[in-house]
Amino acid sequence: MELIACVFLTKKLENIWGPVFFRSASKSEPNHQGTSIMTTTTKREQVSFKLETNTKRRLEDLASATRRTKTFVLEEAINHYLDLNEWQIKSIEEGLEDARAGRIITHETLVAKWERRVEHSLD
Repeated sequence: MELIACVFLTKKLENIWGPVFFRSASKSEPNHQGTSIMTTTTKREQVSFKLETNTKRRLEDLASATRRTKTFVLEEAINHYLDLNEWQIKSIEEGLEDARAGRIITHETLVAKWERRVEHSLD
């Protein structure tokens, strides 16, 4: 398992910063310094890319405001992006399969269906 370094402020607030190594995940185990390491069986790989200066600043600001690492914020953003786009591609493929199989309705039928739905809505 890869170890990812994270910097944390120790209990002594006298400019003492120390590295903590953790494996991102779910189970906490004490290490030899009395702090915790997080373990997981998920394999992690390093990825490198460039960001526009403004995007990097926004990433740093969000990580700081949420008290998360930049890695955490990036991974969350990437996962949300992938989930959305994978769902969209799957839906398009299913729609194309429906069209090929003849499971379609006319525009007029769809409009009528939505008008009935709007009439029965609470708004």
